[in-house]
This record gives sequence, C-alpha cells and structure tokens, in this order.
Amino acid sequence: YYKQIGEIDFETGLVILGDVILCTKRVKEQAKEYGHTEEDEIVRLFVHSLLHLFGYDHIKDEDYNVMHPLELEILNNCGYNFSE
Repeated sequence: YYKQIGEIDFETGLVILGDVILCTKRVKEQAKEYGHTEEDEIVRLFVHSLLHLFGYDHIKDEDYNVMHPLELEILNNCGYNFSE
C-alpha cells in the first residue's frame, strides 16, 4: 500500500507536504488543560501536525494506536516528557 503525500517542486526537487498553522488561543487552552507549558504544547501540536502531513491519522482506533505512540516516541526522543 502506497499513499502519495505532498507535491514535488520540480525547480528545487523538494517535496512540499503542506502547511502547519497553529492557533495561539487553542495552544493556550490546551496547555492549561493538559498541564504543561505553552512551548511544550506548540512542540506537541507541531509533531502531531507533521505526522498528519506524512499521512497518519487518528480517527479510527487502529490508526490512533499507530499514530499516538509514534508521536510520543518522537517527542520523548527530542527531550520532551509526554506520557499522553
């Protein structure tokens, strides 16, 4: 199974996956809700967004069970201590 992601910029040869846009109001709300800093929430949402750009999703349980552990692994490997 192959899922095509992104577009190729033929002038540069780079793959354009998409855009990441974060709402600062939502960052503040979620940081407070989850009990961590706004900076940590920005990093968490950025990694989460990148995984979406790479084709991961979490709507179905089986997809969540793939995406969520990968998200935590990436964050923890980058020095962030997220458990959920």
